[in-house]
Amino acid sequence: MASILRYFTKPKYYEPCPRAWHHAAPIGNRLYLWSGRTDDFSAISRRKLASVVEIYDPYLESWQQEATTGVPPPGIYDGGCTSVHESLLSYGGTDGELYFGALHQLNTVTLNWEELHQSTPQGPITKKGCRLVSFQGRKVGLFGGHGIPTGPTQPGSTFIRNTGFSDGRGWTNEFHLFDLQGGLWSSPRTTGSRPPPCTDFTFTAIDAHRGVLFGGYSPEHGWMNDVYIINVQTMHWTKLYKSGGGPWPAGRAHNAACCLNYGEEHPQLLINGGWDKDDKIL
Repeated sequence: MASILRYFTKPKYYEPCPRAWHHAAPIGNRLYLWSGRTDDFSAISRRKLASVVEIYDPYLESWQQEATTGVPPPGIYDGGCTSVHESLLSYGGTDGELYFGALHQLNTVTLNWEELHQSTPQGPITKKGCRLVSFQGRKVGLFGGHGIPTGPTQPGSTFIRNTGFSDGRGWTNEFHLFDLQGGLWSSPRTTGSRPPPCTDFTFTAIDAHRGVLFGGYSPEHGWMNDVYIINVQTMHWTKLYKSGGGPWPAGRAHNAACCLNYGEEHPQLLINGGWDKDDKIL
C-alpha cells in the first residue's frame, strides 16, 4: 500500500522561501531570483539570502538554489535589477536601514559577484525603489527612486524631500545611463514629458533603444497608471494618453511587467499585480 501511495503522490520539490521586493530577471531560458525581504529579516537571514541565487527552469518546472562567491550587494531588497547577456545587474536598494548606490554584477556562469561601480557624488544618488533597464546589452538605464542626495540635483530632474525623515531623503526622477564598456555613469539631458519623482514602478525595454515606465508611487500624484517611453537615441520622453473607450489599468505600485514582442513594430507590454492606493493586491 505504501508503495502505491508513493507512486501516486507528487514528490515535493525545492521552492524558494516567500519574499517581497526581490530581484528577478530572465537569462537565456531560465529565471534568476536573488534577495528580497522575508519574514525573518535578522542579520543571519540577510547574509544567507544574499549569498545564494535561485534559478527556475520552465522546461523542467523546477527550482534549484546555487551558492554565489564574491561580495554580494548590501542593498538586498527594493533596488534596481536587469539582465545583460549572462549577467544579473543590481543597483542600490536597502538593508532595511541604509540606502546604497553601487552597481553590482553577478556572472551567472561563474556565480561570482563583483562591483562594477562604487557610489560617487557624480553618479546616481543612493536609493531604493529605482529601476534598471538594459538597452541592447551596451548601456543600462536607471530611473527614479527614493534616496539621499550625495551631490547637486541632476539638471532637468526634480527632488521632493520626504518630511518624514530628518536626513534629507526623498523622491527623485533623475535618469542616468551606465556604459558597460566604458564603466562609467552619464547624466544625459532629456527632453519631453519626464515622469514625476516616483518609486516602485516598472521599467521595461521594448526594443534596443526604448524603455517603457509604468505605474509606481509619486508623492505628487499617488499611485500612478501613466505610461512613459524614453528613447535613448533621441533622449526624449513621451507620455502616452488613453484614447477611445478601451480599458486602462488602475494605478498601482510594486507590479510586474514584461514585453511580449520585443523589437517588433507594435510591441505589447504585459503588466500584472501590484498594490493599489488602498493597499489591496491587484
